[in-house]
Order: sequence, then structure tokens, then C-alpha cells
Amino acid sequence: MKRGIKLALVPVAAVLVIGLGAAGGVVMSRDGVAAAVESDVRADAPPTVQPVQFYAFDPPLTVNVKDTGAVVQAGVSVSTRDPGVLDSLRRDDPALRSAMILAFGEASEAADMTDAGKQQLLRAITGAVNRQLAADGYHGHVDAAYFTDFIVQGGSDDQ
Repeated sequence: MKRGIKLALVPVAAVLVIGLGAAGGVVMSRDGVAAAVESDVRADAPPTVQPVQFYAFDPPLTVNVKDTGAVVQAGVSVSTRDPGVLDSLRRDDPALRSAMILAFGEASEAADMTDAGKQQLLRAITGAVNRQLAADGYHGHVDAAYFTDFIVQGGSDDQ
């Protein structure tokens, strides 16, 4: 009888092993499908927009205006949505200030005094900052430049 019991237990054990394997496969498959669906949902979600952050160049820039006796003193800030760029701006501050001074140097006094001229100068500053960051091996960019102060002193009319 012992032999008969052993023979009867073999099919029961085989069914048990196959059943446990199948149940484990279903659980693993279900979790894998759930994870895949969850990752697809995250991929379809709109990207999170980072808040705008500002970096102020301090002290203000003081620049001689090309072909005049005028001097411009301007406080300049830049904005970015990339938090890593803020650290790049701090580390590259001297080179960025130089690039901005060169951008100021190309402006004329007449252009500086109009709103359109100031907007053009801000676009030139934004481009100069982004080019300098890239040239120095930093990743990311600034979105815009802003004047926080803008004073023109002297000039051809004051001579």
C-alpha cells in the first residue's frame, strides 16, 4: 500500500506545483501590466512646468555708450525655468558680465533712450548670456533679461 500512496501523491504534487507556478505567473504578470500601465499614464501626463527663477547681476553694469560721452548704469536680471542654470550663472558671472558689457557697447545712446531700443538691448543681452554659457560648457539657457535700473548720464547734448 505504501507504493500505491506514493504513486497517488505524484500526480497530486505535480498538479500542486503546476498550480502554484501558474498562480505566481498570473500575479507577476498582473503586477508587470499594472506597472506598465502606470508608467504609460505618467508618460502621458503633461510635463511639470518649473517656476520662473531670477538671477540678479550685482553690482549694476556701468558702460560707456559707443561714440558718445554718455554712460549707462543698468541693473540687469535674467530669468530661467531651469534650476541648474542658476548655479551656472553664479559660477560664470565674470564672463557673463563681460559679454553683457560688449552687448551694451554696440548700442547707441539714441537707441538706449527709447523703449524699443531698450527692448532690443535686452534681447541682445539674453543672446550674449546664452552664447557665453554655451561657450563655457554650461547646459541650459536664460529665457529673458530685464532691467531693474537704467540710468543714462552725460552724452553729446551735455558737452
